[in-house]
Amino acid sequence: TLTKEQLVRAKRLFNNACAICHVGGGNRTNQNAGPGTEESQGGSPTRATVEGIVNFLNAPATHDGPKDVPETHPYIKSADLFPKMRSMKQQDREPKRARGASANTEEQLATVIAALDHADHLSDTGKELLRCMAAGCLSTPPEMRHELQVAVAQMLRQAFDGIADGLLGKLREASEGLRELEDERSLRQKELQSGQASLDGCAERILQAKSKFSEDNVALESSRARLDDARLVREQTDGKWMGAKQLKIDVERTIEDHYKPVLAGGDGDMKPHLDAIQSLFGHVPIEDSLSQAFSAAAKLKPPARGNFDRWAMEQLLKELQKHVTELDALAQSSPVGLGERARAVAEAEAGVQRAREQQRSSAASLRLTELEAWEGEGAADAADEAVLDAEEAVGTAVERRAGEEAALGAFRDGPCATLAALAGCPQELPKATPAAAVQEKIVVSKGAPTKDVVMTPTKAKDGLTQTSVAETMAGVPTPLRSSP
Repeated sequence: TLTKEQLVRAKRLFNNACAICHVGGGNRTNQNAGPGTEESQGGSPTRATVEGIVNFLNAPATHDGPKDVPETHPYIKSADLFPKMRSMKQQDREPKRARGASANTEEQLATVIAALDHADHLSDTGKELLRCMAAGCLSTPPEMRHELQVAVAQMLRQAFDGIADGLLGKLREASEGLRELEDERSLRQKELQSGQASLDGCAERILQAKSKFSEDNVALESSRARLDDARLVREQTDGKWMGAKQLKIDVERTIEDHYKPVLAGGDGDMKPHLDAIQSLFGHVPIEDSLSQAFSAAAKLKPPARGNFDRWAMEQLLKELQKHVTELDALAQSSPVGLGERARAVAEAEAGVQRAREQQRSSAASLRLTELEAWEGEGAADAADEAVLDAEEAVGTAVERRAGEEAALGAFRDGPCATLAALAGCPQELPKATPAAAVQEKIVVSKGAPTKDVVMTPTKAKDGLTQTSVAETMAGVPTPLRSSP
């Protein structure tokens, strides 16, 4: 597995020595067999692996393998033909291992370098600088490091502290969000409990309102029964007296308007007069024989009436006049207990009115209580849904916080522990101070052109401290690696 540092160096070597013939993934001498993975797999032997490519560079051959082509493809032994190969050594074509580093150390270095991708508080330039310097620094034993390597180790610790601070900030943010969501859930639960308590109270009030409404209905029916009884007593006792005056008027009007025209006869239609007279028979006591004789005589014209017919009509007139006299006398009289019976009816009517108003009031109260219950049920349902949503949000926040905790723990147990192991014991390399306090001046190496690298703090857009690199050039633009 190639480290990022090895990949960067390999690209640089390729662009310097190979890209002139293999630009864009092509092959200058054979367009049918490019350096891509698919084409390289078809070679004999295969050239789709790092070992295959190294073997090809050591002994170039045709695509199918039988013929060597050292004069057409560069390799170290043909440096006299290809000047670009004069500066390339055998180790540049083989997977390179940091000087003095074991395979396990390489894996640790890869872990540390990969972790720098998460140093969001650093600029891309700063991260790339640390990547380039990490392998040479950390693969050197702590007691053999020179001043630059010690400073690089400190900068790596400082960068990792920034990554840890960022992860811790995310964890704090997740915890704060979880607390807010838990508070929101508690509020929704209280609202749900309040709504349920209100529903329980509404149910109790509905029962009370129904009971009151039932009682008022019974009271109204009782009042109506008392009114019916009072009216019946008054009707039975005072009914004749109460209607005597009006009935007297009706009988007198019937005699004048209907009976006398029938008695005199005429050319007009007598049926309306006969109907009016016969309707009066239901209110005044007239013998059936007399009313039947009158009905038969009234249908005859006066010349056609016999003595019996004229007698029946005269007799009915006398009966009607007699009833007028009796009704007038009854209307002028005053029955015993008339006032008491009238007051009993009035009191019964007032009682019915009061009972009806009370029944209407209890019915309205029952309707209002039922409306409150319906509204309470809707509010309780909404609160229940809000609680479910809040619980779901809390669950998501718990998972997020657990993820942030796991990420922080994995970083501390992985890259941080690896860096601590590579950098040496804490006594030799104490934990770096915060980025805002760093201002290290590094001299690259003795006996070589120097480059002063000053790490100065700046503020990133997100508010975190970001370390920028201010370079003061005094010679070679790239820091030297550790001495052999």
